[in-house]
Amino acid sequence: MTWPTSTLDRVQQLRVLSRVLQGVAIEERTIAAPFDIVWNLVTDLPNSVPKFDRDVASIEILEHNGERMKIVSRQRYTGIRITSDVDMREGWCWMVARPQLYVVGMAAEPDGEHTRFALLEGMSLPGPGPLRGLFAPVHAVSSWRHRRHLPHDVDGIERLLGLP
Repeated sequence: MTWPTSTLDRVQQLRVLSRVLQGVAIEERTIAAPFDIVWNLVTDLPNSVPKFDRDVASIEILEHNGERMKIVSRQRYTGIRITSDVDMREGWCWMVARPQLYVVGMAAEPDGEHTRFALLEGMSLPGPGPLRGLFAPVHAVSSWRHRRHLPHDVDGIERLLGLP
């Protein structure tokens, strides 16, 4: 007997993470620009993220070793500095802030002359089953806030690309 298998592209993988992580939201969109142009823009973290994410004032790369990075971002309104571990591959970026456990994910797939793009973000606090109930209010506020925030970030990416 063989088990059925399925292959998920990067956007679909991020969508799965959005369903299993509490406290996150995801925005998916087809961007009317080629994959290479979109991906090069969004992964130029220090130069582009502060321009499309209104919560981020700056990003500094502290370490860069192949597909792994350590960055520090400074929040625009609070000045809080957040250190994150980053896994960056073609079409895939996963950032986890320590110890806050704030996560950001970006995924992209070529779609002809366009790009399917997804952005995930939120506060996802882990813990054993009994503790998860304690985090429920934090997760609810985080996903509510990010459902409203993420469309503006993707609008900002399209604006940086010169799209209407």
